[in-house]
Amino acid sequence: MEMNGFAPLSNTGKTVTNRKSIAENFDTFLQLLTTQLRNQNPFDPLDTSEFTNQLVQFSGVEQTIATNKHLETISNLSATNMAIATVSYIGKTIIADGSVKKLENGQTSWIYKAQAEAPKSTMIIRDEKGKTILSREIDLKAGTHEMVWDGKDNSKIPLPEGNYRLELIGKNHQGGYVRVDTAVSGYIDGIDLSEAEPILKSGNKRIRLSTIKHIGQAPVISE
Repeated sequence: MEMNGFAPLSNTGKTVTNRKSIAENFDTFLQLLTTQLRNQNPFDPLDTSEFTNQLVQFSGVEQTIATNKHLETISNLSATNMAIATVSYIGKTIIADGSVKKLENGQTSWIYKAQAEAPKSTMIIRDEKGKTILSREIDLKAGTHEMVWDGKDNSKIPLPEGNYRLELIGKNHQGGYVRVDTAVSGYIDGIDLSEAEPILKSGNKRIRLSTIKHIGQAPVISE
């Protein structure tokens, strides 16, 4: 199991430093104001309107800092709760939106969901550079199904391991387009909490929490 540092918590020290700096500047301002008022010429008193304006501005800044402090606390609590909840994904098999899958040991698979029968569809697989290495007509059945690829190109030559992208262009008997969604599945063995949104890790693959459609074993894509 792997877990990386949680980014939102790392900003706390910087915020505390900013609040301390504002407080010190405010204290200095009050000392200067008091000194100048104490030593002013009673026959030619200082115009205090500018001091008053600055005092109001500092007061506003103090209120803003206090509000930000409370919001920061709420944000950190929320982020911590999310991190704790995300741990429950470890050891689970998930299905998430996606079309990129890693070819390993000469085989990989995707899950697709066709809204209707699409017997005149086209299957396209591209490598990491975007080059088409396989393109052929395929009959896609309505509903959710698994598509297994043997890792070979158009010439039946085995391809090296790596990430490959699947594109499915669904078409019915009349040539009309049919919506086809693709997804990837994986076993979650780690979590990366260094970003604002937790990232689930399945081997070398990174899966955003917001893309998950199903948790468990059955290959189902939600509506």
